[in-house]
Amino acid sequence: GRIGFEQLSINYANERLQYMFASNVFVTLIDEYEREGLAENVSYETNTDVLDLIGGKVGILATLNEECIRPGGSDVEFVFKALNQNKKSNRMFKTDLFTRLQFGVRHYAGPVVYTADNFLSTNKDIMPIDLQKIAQTSPNVVIAAEVATGPSKGNAVTSHRSRTNMNKNTVISKF
Repeated sequence: GRIGFEQLSINYANERLQYMFASNVFVTLIDEYEREGLAENVSYETNTDVLDLIGGKVGILATLNEECIRPGGSDVEFVFKALNQNKKSNRMFKTDLFTRLQFGVRHYAGPVVYTADNFLSTNKDIMPIDLQKIAQTSPNVVIAAEVATGPSKGNAVTSHRSRTNMNKNTVISKF
């Protein structure tokens, strides 16, 4: 089947979780090993390059948000721009067998080929007003606060959007 926007969102969340897990576990272990004199100059592989590809200043998500607000924006143009802006990343790939709507990402867990059919329309989806009202009254303070304040602050996409006066409340801006 087609791997689309929803799976990209899930995979990006997994990449962020992988980064947090690896950072916390390995930093703690390296500190402990160094205190005990068991290891020197220990390093570990991170997935910051794939996080930058997806969520960075000119990454996939920023390109998607920009294409969403551009008059006449299209999924084909989004893929073209995302590939062009990130062609130096060894985490992004395209083969001659891909359609104009396809691009590949070498995730930490392995390569995935995405088909960007309906990426723009899905990203433009907004939460229905009645669902927003229900979420604001949620006993879960994180959910209630997120809905009340809008997109998360401090992530690459939101920071980039604020610098470019992009105020579109897109699905991906919630990351």
